[in-house]
Amino acid sequence: GGYAYLRWQQGKAQVIQQQAFQLYQETSNKAANPEGDKANLKKALEKFQEALAVHSWGNVGQVSRIYIGHCLYGLKEYDQAIPAYSLCLEGPFRSLALNGLGYCYEAKGDYAKAAENYQKVAEGDGDPYREESMLDLGRCYEALKQKEKALEVYQKALAKNPKSRLADFI
Repeated sequence: GGYAYLRWQQGKAQVIQQQAFQLYQETSNKAANPEGDKANLKKALEKFQEALAVHSWGNVGQVSRIYIGHCLYGLKEYDQAIPAYSLCLEGPFRSLALNGLGYCYEAKGDYAKAAENYQKVAEGDGDPYREESMLDLGRCYEALKQKEKALEVYQKALAKNPKSRLADFI
């Protein structure tokens, strides 16, 4: 009865998510067309919102929320993206949510708040987004005119992984 209905809802939400992913992917594959990208981001946003309305629990709901944040960020609607990311701070997408928050605050020029979010990911040993967050954190310290802190973060990042794909950026 009830369990079968929930599984059906989850499946329906996943189908809608796949449609949204396709639209979202199209925006990141052709950066030469900003207006087309904006239209696709809006369509992807609507699809992720539709998927969330169908099934808001578990990882399916969290994925929709993260991508709603990504779409809003891509549309430069940072004040709307922040609450979307904030809903994902608990659970498996925490690092993505923190980085999303960091990007939003950085885009708004609030480098201190951005650094707070990047710092939380940078502290996580074994976090797959740690390295990127350290680079982001250093960039924020540079923007805050805290060159020594930035240098320290960059040196830590290189010490952890001297052959990092991000080494050229540091």
